[in-house]
Amino acid sequence: MSEDSRLLQYMEGSIAELEECVHALSRHFNAPVVTTRGERIVFRYAETDDLLLSMLKCVRAVSLLNAAVVLLRAGYVHEVYALCRIAEEGNQDVTFMALPLGEGDKPSEDQERFFSEFFQEEFEDEANILGSQKRRDRVSRKRIRAAIANMEGHPGNPHDVIAIDRTLYQLFSGYLHGAYVHIMESYGGRPPGHFHTRGMLGTPKIQECEEQLPNYIFRTICSGEIVASRLGDEGLRDRFRHIRKEFAATTGCVPKDEAQAKEALSRAKGKGKKA
Repeated sequence: MSEDSRLLQYMEGSIAELEECVHALSRHFNAPVVTTRGERIVFRYAETDDLLLSMLKCVRAVSLLNAAVVLLRAGYVHEVYALCRIAEEGNQDVTFMALPLGEGDKPSEDQERFFSEFFQEEFEDEANILGSQKRRDRVSRKRIRAAIANMEGHPGNPHDVIAIDRTLYQLFSGYLHGAYVHIMESYGGRPPGHFHTRGMLGTPKIQECEEQLPNYIFRTICSGEIVASRLGDEGLRDRFRHIRKEFAATTGCVPKDEAQAKEALSRAKGKGKKA
């Protein structure tokens, strides 16, 4: 088995452990109840709060990571990056909602807006989809990143934290939205070359992707640890922490110093080698 295959297998096992922990998080909440929306039968929670929001973000991130591994095994690198970008938004959201950021230990206006928008139904009247879609009052990603960077106890200068976070966010945004330079990364091969539309197995892109995916698994583990800690589940928090430390040591996804962090960022920026 190659080194790359062993790494991918290890990531699969770590996601499976993470998945078990997230299911354990979900058991802290009363089960959703059956209700109706128009003619549809759906599941909804009878009571909602910001902890439920954060747990659900973890559920979504784990599903995305499971999908990312399946796609990576098939060579669909760009699609993996798109899923990682979506998962990272969820991880940012968990951090954003972790502490009250308003005055007097109360949620900030942006946190309240974010909460309301998350639990908002899509339509006022399910029987009139075209005429009853609700307006969404979304908190911008820029404001969320700024709030996280300014959290008390956050390491680093807020300006630098925002700049680095924005850079990484934008790097992967092109895979989600189909930017020109990102689409062109799928071109290569023996002359005259071609677009890889059935995955990129056998190209350098696979190794690049295997180096990037652990970062998003690690950040999702951190999100789960945050939620477990907020729920007061010390046993589950310690389990997340154990997975996090072992995963970081095995994959080397956490930079040990500033030089290593800059090197990792440089490698991410350097994507674009011809397949």
